[in-house]
Amino acid sequence: MISKASIDKIFNTAVIEEVVGDYVRLKKRGSGYVGLSPWTNEKTPSFHVSPAKNIFKDFSSGKGGSVVTFIMEMEGFSYPEALRYLAKRYNIELEEDTEPDEEYDKQQDLKAAILIANNFACDYYKKQLFETEEGKNIGLSYLKERGFNDETIKRFELGYAAEGWDHLYKTMLKQQFKEEVLTKAGLVKEREKGNIDFFRHRVLFTIHNYIGKVVGFGGRALKTEKSIPKYLNTPESEVYNKSKLLYGLFQAKQAIRKEDNCYMVEGYTDVVSLSQAGIENVVASAGTALTVEQVRLIKRLSNNITMLYDGDAAGIKAAFRGLDICLEEDINVNMLLLPESEDPDSFVKANGGQGFRDYVQEQSDDFLHFKAKYLKKEAGNNPSKRAEVLREVVQSLALIKDALKRSIYTKDCALILDMEEALLIDAINKLRRNAQRKKLGRQEAEAEKSVDPEETNIAKKSPQQEFIEAENIHDLLEKNVIRLLVEYGADEIEEDISVVQFVLATLEEQELEFQNPVYAAILQEYKTAFEKEELLDPKSLINHEDEKLRNCIVNFMHYPYELSENWEKKHEIYSTDRQVILRQDVKTSLQRFLQRKIETMIEELDQEIKNHSGTEEELIEQLKFKKELHKNWSELATGLGSVVTKR
Repeated sequence: MISKASIDKIFNTAVIEEVVGDYVRLKKRGSGYVGLSPWTNEKTPSFHVSPAKNIFKDFSSGKGGSVVTFIMEMEGFSYPEALRYLAKRYNIELEEDTEPDEEYDKQQDLKAAILIANNFACDYYKKQLFETEEGKNIGLSYLKERGFNDETIKRFELGYAAEGWDHLYKTMLKQQFKEEVLTKAGLVKEREKGNIDFFRHRVLFTIHNYIGKVVGFGGRALKTEKSIPKYLNTPESEVYNKSKLLYGLFQAKQAIRKEDNCYMVEGYTDVVSLSQAGIENVVASAGTALTVEQVRLIKRLSNNITMLYDGDAAGIKAAFRGLDICLEEDINVNMLLLPESEDPDSFVKANGGQGFRDYVQEQSDDFLHFKAKYLKKEAGNNPSKRAEVLREVVQSLALIKDALKRSIYTKDCALILDMEEALLIDAINKLRRNAQRKKLGRQEAEAEKSVDPEETNIAKKSPQQEFIEAENIHDLLEKNVIRLLVEYGADEIEEDISVVQFVLATLEEQELEFQNPVYAAILQEYKTAFEKEELLDPKSLINHEDEKLRNCIVNFMHYPYELSENWEKKHEIYSTDRQVILRQDVKTSLQRFLQRKIETMIEELDQEIKNHSGTEEELIEQLKFKKELHKNWSELATGLGSVVTKR
């Protein structure tokens, strides 16, 4: 188990805006940062980072917490895994307590076990490439012939799988790896006559995830037999999903952010060659059609993609398939067709890095403009083909969500296609209306499935009713008390009496209990600390094991808006100092809480009186008690009064 001293060091060292910045493009706003949610597909930034409080809050998804919480959410890590990741990033040497972390040590999580196995295999393949005669004579010589130098080979962790049947398999068994893990990782194939290595006699391209973990491999065959596939990829596993990965992204992240552009190519060697030539902002879809998940990975770093494809028809059609996804995700896309018989690998070797950049500058074209020009040329004067061109272009234009951007592209495409702009607009609007009807139809169908047939005749509830049901008045009152503790807990409401002391004493004196389990748990944390004569820092709760409690604390700690430093002076409008109204705020909140309790008691007493079946004397006592409750409720209007004494 990681020691508390090491955990504290991680929290004190890790810079939340740096860590979050690896996943979200942040912009400075006031004393914090904002960006688009990494968990939802939003247009307006609702993701906030507060360096001063060392927390993040995503108002789109409701997630929030510390830098450790963020890594847990993004990567699906356990708490210890997230700590270890941050420790490695900031070169922090971890101290382990004598008590073991059984869950981590046993590696019960299959995903963690596969990652460990992949990392071992990666090291094994690298040693095979550089330290064995077969690897050097076959694998390394092949890579050198392709023009790759040692620095590039090591940077991308290229390796070699020997020609034998089970070299890796036997080696990993000796290292106590379980056969199940090896097969689940796709490193070993199960056979009736005995398990064998998945990769054999191939140069291997190591595939990393976004944060650099080895998740799989791509193997390039060194034999020319037709029965052997030229490229072979790791099978789908707990950690390898080719539609959610981009080859080279881990190495290219910083360059993509710096250049604010990402080159998209098709193959492993294209990435390695361009990177070696100084074009480091390049990734590959590695044989898969571009997916939404892949586009969103790039969007974390840049809104601009330049697609590089071979000049053949197949390459162009592949590019068109990716275009519509980019349009839906509001990504700006340029298209670059290389000269015939050239691919990015061969082109950059022939022309060099600067020659490649010059060609991109001169020849790249906006993807939608390119599509309209290309399809128009293909259609020629054939009326039916021209109509098909119109349909294809309209389908792409209809996907653009931003109305102004869609209008500009529509005007441009109308000029390219020699068609009336109004005709395109009408077709686009019709397509968008149909898409909206289908969407609403699906939503209504889903809603009907979830409705209880017995409730279909119940009148629709008002928004006010729905709000009260979602968060009843008692919840709101409890929430307000917790807000006071989180925001003002250490402040003094009276001389030598803190807000925490005042609130806890009042709740105890008036026998006020919380019903909401999350608020009750937070209150208990304050009580426990107070009993130890300590003052609870709410920041200590943002890593609490209870996710609901953690998110609740972050919601209280983070407010998405703030006044600029010069706003008050500029407009000669001054906001009220929160400290001035603190006393009134605390007492009013507690007063309302107590009033609600009395109201509940009166309601319950009214029911007892209505159903009274006892003696007349008992009824008189109940009426007297009700009168006393009404009196107490009225007296609350003048304030709660002092309920604590100074310590």
